[in-house]
Amino acid sequence: MKVLHTIGALCFIGCMMSCQSVKNKITEKSGIDSLASNPFITHMYTADPSAHVWEDGRLYIYASHDIDPPRGCDLMDRYHVFSTDDM
Repeated sequence: MKVLHTIGALCFIGCMMSCQSVKNKITEKSGIDSLASNPFITHMYTADPSAHVWEDGRLYIYASHDIDPPRGCDLMDRYHVFSTDDM
């Protein structure tokens, strides 16, 4: 009977330790997600961004601006360029 209690206790401790490691991974991931929700462009809708760092050290973001035309398809009517040197 002691052997069954010992085996049960070891299984319980093993399960609790594995749950704790999963909880730590979820917490670490949550920190990353909160950083990723910091939008760079908030004043307009942009799609398909392309980021480039050129020789001058500035970050340039090239993004399209889509509109919804009456014919039912997306239409890229213009492109926008955003740049910064403090990222």
